[in-house]
Amino acid sequence: MKIEEIKEKLRELVPVFSVKVAPVYVILNWTWADRKDKPPYIPTSEDISKTLLDLIDGLSSDLKSDGTGGLDVYYLDPTAKNGRGEYGLTFVLDSKSYYS
Repeated sequence: MKIEEIKEKLRELVPVFSVKVAPVYVILNWTWADRKDKPPYIPTSEDISKTLLDLIDGLSSDLKSDGTGGLDVYYLDPTAKNGRGEYGLTFVLDSKSYYS
């Protein structure tokens, strides 16, 4: 699957995913502060959708994952995992990464 096809598949997932995760931001009182001229705010499903679409648009052959504010988009080339590609949207509350 080519990158543009993967992006289109990811875009199709955005509306339902955004509606599912929006209430979590409300429950946790998790605010976003994306601009200095705008006070922190709890994102709506529309804010989440826009952010996910922006992240998806930024994916390329060099950038295979991106995220912000608990939201992540990603894809793996079919050649990277036994000939099977993978793509998705994730919502992360907390993560720890270690590199050696």
